[in-house]
Amino acid sequence: MSLVSRAIIVGAGGQDGRLLKSSLQTKGVDSVGISRHRIHYPDGKEDNFSTLDEQQIQSLLSEYQPDQIYYLAAHHTSSQGASLESSSEDYSVSHETHVVGLHHFLEAIRVIRPSARLFYASSSLIFDGSVGPKQSENTPFGPIGFYGLTKLQGMMLCRHYCREHGLFASSGILFSHESNYRPASYLSKKIISAAYAMSRGRDAKVAVGNLDSINDWGYAADYVEAFQGILRLGSPADFVVATGEGHTIREFAQCVCDQFGLRLSDCFVEDKSLPLRRTGPRVGDYAKLREAVGWSPSKSFDQMIQALVNDYVKAIEEA
Repeated sequence: MSLVSRAIIVGAGGQDGRLLKSSLQTKGVDSVGISRHRIHYPDGKEDNFSTLDEQQIQSLLSEYQPDQIYYLAAHHTSSQGASLESSSEDYSVSHETHVVGLHHFLEAIRVIRPSARLFYASSSLIFDGSVGPKQSENTPFGPIGFYGLTKLQGMMLCRHYCREHGLFASSGILFSHESNYRPASYLSKKIISAAYAMSRGRDAKVAVGNLDSINDWGYAADYVEAFQGILRLGSPADFVVATGEGHTIREFAQCVCDQFGLRLSDCFVEDKSLPLRRTGPRVGDYAKLREAVGWSPSKSFDQMIQALVNDYVKAIEEA
């Protein structure tokens, strides 16, 4: 692949978008960022923008001539996924975010900039966890909620444009990955912020639905490196991006408490009356990615949590 000099990040205001922009900057790659209804140019200029406006997208590609497009946009509805399909509006917004906007970009690439490469951020929620112990690119799909369903639609759309139009459009099937950029509503952030508050003498105990629920957690800064590696390959493909390890919420919370010198019972109470996502354990098998890209997580589970805690405390103390 030729040298990359220009990229577009759709979903630039989210965790992955912010980390990706920083990573690209260190490599000398300018990026245009698209967040909710706004576009942010490398020179600092901003303007209104909509991923639902196909003409705007075609004009952008014609003017900017990007080498890469990272489609990271996501419509999240709940921190623990208790209700991923609470209304028809949720489906409409999910479909617009994960499918319609993506389709406009794929069409613009086909018409305006066929040499551009696109990375699509899919989700482990395309699997229901019933097939295991780990899920790979060959695991049967069983999408969970509107989020998983529309993320799967986006993946299929990328495959269609690769097959029918010869585009380079790869999908990353992303398992949970965390950073201090997570919103306060996310479980990982809730756990860390509660432990921090309790360590400062404040009452901030958190109710958790099921401490024995298993998840595959990674460090988000590692994952954006995987995105870039996938676009450097000779041909497009889908890849699981995960750590390959499953850990319970209890383990996550206990490790956080250990960082603050607290007991688990000091900070958390299990409340099984809380609504839970109906899914089995989802742990990713990233062997294909490791073989193709040479990528693997840079941190162990304990090291990741230590980094998350350190990043959180630093941000609080510098605020």
